[in-house]
Amino acid sequence: MKKPSRSVVEAAPERTQSDAVLEKFEAAVREQLAAKDLSTFEGLLTSPIGFGLTTASPLQRAIARAVDGRSLGDLEQDERVLRAFGGVVPPHVRPAEFAIVSGIRTAKSLSSAALAIHWSQHADLRMLGPGEIPRISIVSLSKDLADVVFGHVVGRTMASPLLSKLVLETPTADTMMIRHPSGRPVEIKVVASSKDGSSLVARWSAGVILAEVARWG
Repeated sequence: MKKPSRSVVEAAPERTQSDAVLEKFEAAVREQLAAKDLSTFEGLLTSPIGFGLTTASPLQRAIARAVDGRSLGDLEQDERVLRAFGGVVPPHVRPAEFAIVSGIRTAKSLSSAALAIHWSQHADLRMLGPGEIPRISIVSLSKDLADVVFGHVVGRTMASPLLSKLVLETPTADTMMIRHPSGRPVEIKVVASSKDGSSLVARWSAGVILAEVARWG
């Protein structure tokens, strides 16, 4: 007769305090590396823990670099990219204005939303006085159109384990408050459009996003 076999169960080693400290340190390092990837507009737009445009085309990446005033790098050799920029390599300077003119379903709204968050972290606030809150305005022909961009701002930010930490208070239907690296609040807000631009005055502006501006007439 065969002797009954014995199963040996080894107890898992207990986690020591040093193991817990090391695990916490490694998590912090991973978070810092991820945050570094989000420091550029391109990184923020394309990172899975940012705005998630992981399938960004060479042109979409080139646009993100140009908006940041960064070199296009190897994309300068891409004929389609150069054609989109009118055959000229953009200067390595952040533009005061940038227009994306393209067809539908090209991630314009998503890119605009990512840009709002990017501006909230890179705006120069040194000239602001006590109590002044800078605003990033999202403007379109109607609130409904502007809400498309704002929906991306709120949805992607709140879903990100890193970006959600920047949110200062629960977003409302048209406003989100984001913490600037200086600790000051930055307001991202849907603003009513006006022909004379009066809806954008009397506020310290950290940027304006004009959604569907080609349809404004």
